[in-house]
Amino acid sequence: MALDGDFPMLEHLYIRPFEASATAQALSKTFQAPHLRHLILQKFAFPDVSVAAAAALVMLSLKDLHPHFLPDEMIQRLSLMPHLETLSIVFSSPIYDREVVRQLLGAPIMTHAMLPSLCTFRFTGPCAYLEAILPQITTPRLEELSVIFFKQPPLSLPHLLQFIVRTEDLRFGEAGIRFSSFGVDIRASSQVGARVYNLEVVFMGGQPELDLQMAWAAQISNTLSTVLSEVVDLTLSFSDSGVLVDYQYEAPDDVELPPWR
Repeated sequence: MALDGDFPMLEHLYIRPFEASATAQALSKTFQAPHLRHLILQKFAFPDVSVAAAAALVMLSLKDLHPHFLPDEMIQRLSLMPHLETLSIVFSSPIYDREVVRQLLGAPIMTHAMLPSLCTFRFTGPCAYLEAILPQITTPRLEELSVIFFKQPPLSLPHLLQFIVRTEDLRFGEAGIRFSSFGVDIRASSQVGARVYNLEVVFMGGQPELDLQMAWAAQISNTLSTVLSEVVDLTLSFSDSGVLVDYQYEAPDDVELPPWR
């Protein structure tokens, strides 16, 4: 309520709720911060800040965003942030309502967001939402793309492939697929032996069956086969730990390895 005036010196702003059960909030439209560069909001609506404040942002992180926020509204506000270098969008929950998914995919998006400085894009949420916004975003300098999906079959990701193809720097020589109690984690690097992953696609399943994980991995591999065709080093691994650690191969006793390979 107090952030409704002019903050001419403010460069960094991080707001999160005191309690996890808090309802979503929104920044006041009268909030003015022309030099704001780093903005992190948890359980807030996508900020409808002034044009001046939006233009100065280089980092935007939105956590626990409501999934019913329309894609067109998101693209409109992103189009006002041409200097963004890091963008992180984390939705609060998956979308199980088929009608809502249909509306997301069918809603017209009238705006295109050109983000010429964006280097890092992280997205956690419904695949339907990501597929709706990716065709309307151009990121020529993108170097790191991280996508985490909630468990929501079926998965159809044609726009994810097209988005990667349009980004010249996202080319891969090494890839790894890890199956675990956490889900399926697919990572790819531009160079063999690199410790930095340029692409990460994670399916959070909440301890799904291994056969389902394999189906997910096969589907995303088929979807991204064009951009993964130059991979020369592939690692398959299994871990019974949900912790995201370095690859360690421990084959479960009930898995026949040749069919998996």
